[in-house]
Amino acid sequence: MIERRTLIRECLARCLAAEIDHPVATFADRDSWKRQRAKFQPSLIILGELEASAESETDDAIRDLVRSEAGVPVVVISESVDTDRIVNAFRCGARGVVPFDTTIGITVEAIRLALVGGVYVPPALIFSESNRVANAKISPGHGKSVFTARESAVIQALRKGKANKVIASDLRVSESTVKVHIHNVMRKLQVSNRTEAVIKIGELVGELAAGNLATAM
Repeated sequence: MIERRTLIRECLARCLAAEIDHPVATFADRDSWKRQRAKFQPSLIILGELEASAESETDDAIRDLVRSEAGVPVVVISESVDTDRIVNAFRCGARGVVPFDTTIGITVEAIRLALVGGVYVPPALIFSESNRVANAKISPGHGKSVFTARESAVIQALRKGKANKVIASDLRVSESTVKVHIHNVMRKLQVSNRTEAVIKIGELVGELAAGNLATAM
C-alpha cells in the first residue's frame, strides 16, 4: 500500500490484513516502494493519496505502477468522486477505484475482485452513467437523476440477490423503508416485480459497459 498519511495507511493496512488474511506492506510514497521492491512479490498494489493531489500526478503514478509491475493489479483509493477522474484512473490501467467513504467490507470485496482478475467499479459511477441512460430512455427530457442515492444502493443490493431484511440491515433502515425504495425503483423502471427490475437495470448497466467504460477497462 502506497499512502502518504501515516494514520490512514497503517489503519487501513491492519484492517485489510485481518480481513483478507494476507500481509500488507506499507509505504509513504513510490520512491520508498521502489527502494524496497526487491524484497517483495506483490499480488496487488493499493495506491492512496500522493503528496500532491494533482490529477496528472495520480494518473502518472497509476501508469508507472501498471507498467513497472506488469500483471500486478492496481487499486486506487480515491478521495475524488468526480466521474471523469475515476474513468481516467481506469484508462491509466487501474483495476479498481474505491471512493474514500467506502466501507471496509466493500473495500475488501473490491480488492478480492481485483486479485482474481476482476475490475471493481464504484456503484456511484455505474449509476451516474446508467442514470444518464435511464433519463434518456425512461423519462426523456427530464433534467434530474432517475434514481436517488438510496435507491441506487438498493438496486445494487438487489442485483446481488439480497433479501429485504439483509438490505435493511446493510443500509440501517427498516424493511418497510426498503420496500418503499423497491416500489419506487419498479415504478421508475416501469416493471411489476423486483426480478424484472434487476433485469432492466442489468440492461442499462450493460449498455454502459458497452459504451463509456468499455474503453476505460
